[in-house]
Amino acid sequence: MSKYRPVATQRLFEEYKTHITSIIVEEYGPSYATTGEYINSWQQKIPYNKKIENFIIFKTKMYIHFLGNNNGSSTDPCLLQALTKLMAKYLSGYTARNPMVQTQEQAIGILQDTLYNQSAYIQSLLNKQMEKRAKRKQNAYKPDNQRKRHTTHRITKQELIEIIEKKISKSH
Repeated sequence: MSKYRPVATQRLFEEYKTHITSIIVEEYGPSYATTGEYINSWQQKIPYNKKIENFIIFKTKMYIHFLGNNNGSSTDPCLLQALTKLMAKYLSGYTARNPMVQTQEQAIGILQDTLYNQSAYIQSLLNKQMEKRAKRKQNAYKPDNQRKRHTTHRITKQELIEIIEKKISKSH
């Protein structure tokens, strides 16, 4: 589960929907089409083509990559995972029309894997995050229990008597 409130992810997703729809309508839509008219229906109105699908995936990956320039928290892998889930659901209507894909759930899985698991950008963010965690763990305070064990040893009765005699002799 993401640590981000749905509001942050939803806001970024709404921006993405407008962005990707305008690109698709401009490239592949009819000349009279508008973004507002096609925002929730381009998946059915644009004829399926593997080239178009690859173009959409490429533009989506570029959108994710450049998202970090506008919003510092958008480089957090948890936020990106939640965002790519929404993107995969949105794009699955088009990908499900691929003859190789059986169901929309399968399309969502394929897109989620492509956008998150196979994204070099997101994987590099995850690797940086793991390195930072390892460094923090390495630099964390560790109590030195070994020193205590070596300095505290049991004093025998004879040693105690000698210590007391020395103190008495010094005081006289």
